[in-house]
Amino acid sequence: MNEKYIKEDLKMYLQKKKIIFAGWNVERKDDSPYQNWYLPLRDLFGRVILFDTAKLYFRYGKKAMNERLLALIKREKPDYVFFLIIYDEINPLLFKEIKKASPSTITLNMFTDDDWRYDDFSRFFALLIDYPIVNITDKDMDKSYKKDGINHLSLSLSMNCKLFKPMEIKKEYNVSFIGRPNKSRVDYIKYLLNKRVSVKVWGDGWENYPEISEAFMGRANAEEIVVITNKSRINLSFTKGGYGKMQMKGRIFEISACKSFSLIEYFEVYKRYFKENKEIIMFKDKKDLLDKIKYYLRDERKRENIAIDSYNKTLRAYNKHKEILEYFKNILDNEEEILNKEKFEVKAKIANIVIGENNTLENLKRIVKEADYISFTGNGSIAHPMKTYLQIYSLKKSGKEISCCDYYVSNGLLKNILLFKAKQASVSLNRGAFKKCLFLQQIVVKKEFFLENISKFMSSLSGEELSIIDDKNTSFVSIPLVEINNFPKLDYNDFKKAFQMKFLDTLYSLYYQNKLFSHYYLYILTVLSVKYSVLRKILVENIKDKRKISKLKKNI
Repeated sequence: MNEKYIKEDLKMYLQKKKIIFAGWNVERKDDSPYQNWYLPLRDLFGRVILFDTAKLYFRYGKKAMNERLLALIKREKPDYVFFLIIYDEINPLLFKEIKKASPSTITLNMFTDDDWRYDDFSRFFALLIDYPIVNITDKDMDKSYKKDGINHLSLSLSMNCKLFKPMEIKKEYNVSFIGRPNKSRVDYIKYLLNKRVSVKVWGDGWENYPEISEAFMGRANAEEIVVITNKSRINLSFTKGGYGKMQMKGRIFEISACKSFSLIEYFEVYKRYFKENKEIIMFKDKKDLLDKIKYYLRDERKRENIAIDSYNKTLRAYNKHKEILEYFKNILDNEEEILNKEKFEVKAKIANIVIGENNTLENLKRIVKEADYISFTGNGSIAHPMKTYLQIYSLKKSGKEISCCDYYVSNGLLKNILLFKAKQASVSLNRGAFKKCLFLQQIVVKKEFFLENISKFMSSLSGEELSIIDDKNTSFVSIPLVEINNFPKLDYNDFKKAFQMKFLDTLYSLYYQNKLFSHYYLYILTVLSVKYSVLRKILVENIKDKRKISKLKKNI
């Protein structure tokens, strides 16, 4: 426990501290990280340094962005670095480098969406940082961290109640929605319009749906969102995400903090935070939504009473300033334990099989004889320094036989053209298409499994498709840990389901640096696109896509 902290008031103590807030779009004033984390941190800390990973990623590329962040940490020696890691923007090695550069700096990360990505993503970065913040919307996720032996702090969703607050303002809109469109949301809005409900929507992307043009009001910044919420008799909150999965949304806390009324798409998890029919009202389908809109537009008194109860609950239990203070009190109370966090160590023998060498049955058995785990290299592949470390960790924690990581596709001078997302592809592609994307270099296997299936592995070593991976025996690591030179042979639609087009990020970066036409990258990519029609089609498609160009300009 920090002795100085004991003698001082917590708020006074934090006023003497320096924190770097590093995350995707943290400088965007209309986005949640800025509104609900940066602004409260700024109120509580002596100095908060913003580092927008999205902006710098698109300007200079992943490698340069990570280098700039490390240089900033070396220079500032902050007390804390608070991350919001999205996917592959942060190099896992960075955390080791931070400890070398500034040993007393405590690294933190807010983990979200653990209900669908804990096993393949969050557990690995939670292993590397000092102290995870876990946004618990599902109690089972808390159990997952505890089962893995990861010391963490569980937080509920909360809101910056200094930004989102009630206003003495006249109600102007009957029904409103603020957020991006997806299929489910568009269907709901179209249904309401067809039923002659006066509904208005704000957010990026709605301009692409001319059938709801009468409802579209444009984009809204943070201040405008507060005003719109206060001006709306009924604020809609949709729970179904872009992939059709139900996800808890922070929007309900924004609405509640404004002492405004919301109608929320039904999700059982919300009942852990608010009392149904007293503090929140939920709808289950289109007809139920329509009926409740009509009812609560008529009954103003009931609508206002629910809004008041919801507001009081949020102010008391889900106030971001209070939550941050509690969080850092927890850190300071456990500072010594956090700084001396026990690191996972690989106490095992790893045999590496090189593709293309003398891979006879006899030779393979000899190579793996003393090993616990088997990895694969060759054909120009380049493994991340932490590949086997993280994959063995995944095998230890999952109890499965195979660990399969994501990979980048590189081609000569062109690094990281594509990003293959293995777990996503296993769900979105049929079995035949999925196998076409798999390579031995992205897996680590247990010795016993290797020997039991040695004939299949020998076939794969000879160039046949890898056919042993499935949900039952495979632990996925959704971090790209290897570069592979093979360009996948998929049709256009399957290609888009399985891969992210990282070459576009490089083009964006070169565009920002005014190097697009003076750099070799575009010209080699153009030549490559002649060979691969899928690549050519994607290039043309994105050049014509005005939405992506507009989004790029916002990010850079």
